[in-house]
Amino acid sequence: MRLIAEFSMRSRAHALGVALAGTIIEPLLWIASGVVALVTLRHGLREGTFIMIVALAPHLFMFWSHPHIVAILLPLQAAILAMVLRETRSWQLAVLSAPVLGVALTLATYLVAPGAIEEPVRLASEMTGRNLTAQPGFFAMLPPFLAFMLTIMALGCLALGRWWQSVLYNPGGFGGEFQALRLSTRITGGLVAVACLCMAALPGPYTTWFLPLTAPLVMAALGITHYVVNQRGLGAAPLVAYYIALLMGFLTVVLLPFLLLPAVFDSFLDVRARMARRTRERSNLPEDKDDDGD
Repeated sequence: MRLIAEFSMRSRAHALGVALAGTIIEPLLWIASGVVALVTLRHGLREGTFIMIVALAPHLFMFWSHPHIVAILLPLQAAILAMVLRETRSWQLAVLSAPVLGVALTLATYLVAPGAIEEPVRLASEMTGRNLTAQPGFFAMLPPFLAFMLTIMALGCLALGRWWQSVLYNPGGFGGEFQALRLSTRITGGLVAVACLCMAALPGPYTTWFLPLTAPLVMAALGITHYVVNQRGLGAAPLVAYYIALLMGFLTVVLLPFLLLPAVFDSFLDVRARMARRTRERSNLPEDKDDDGD
């Protein structure tokens, strides 16, 4: 992975080549979006936008005949989030911007080109082996689910780009930033309240509009999980298990709220501060001395 970042940052042409190849070869789209995020983080929105537009040129030219909404929106969202992170230097603001941006881009696409949804529907039908369009309420559930998945993928590409930047220019920087990600109690309370309101007030399949709101909590849960595992020296096994469970949560939705509890607990209890306080208390304990009774 480091070789990809080093190759991309040699020159504009190298970055263009990697991004263009990634947008043309669908399984490599996440690499292209990560390169766009990396260039934006390192050189700013102007250079990142140039790389993105050139890389997306084939899809933009074919948009009205063969629209590929994911290949267009994912690099775009990754570039904007990278700019937010570059300007604010705040992971909290970046992850909070993600669901707003994801919902806005998805709804804008529906308004401008409703036919663009046919491609994700086809891919989803192939993955599940079922005719999803025949499912009741399918089209009502699709916009929020698409916005959620695009938001999660864009945040993943942003993290990839920031990790690449850290590896090349600031070793260890990304790990410290990501493990320090914690949402304030007001933000977490607001997200949970609005999500519960969506599930309680919206009818039937429209309740899935709570999904995009969980994206910041997903990132915060990953941050505190990485922190605890790293501080306790638990190895990679708990992280692998959590990522697998999180993937299952994305697919089933039912498990997702339970997997976000680490973010909620950390927001209200400040797990890092408690762990640091216990570490200090242990280090300040007096050493046991033998009492000879003299």
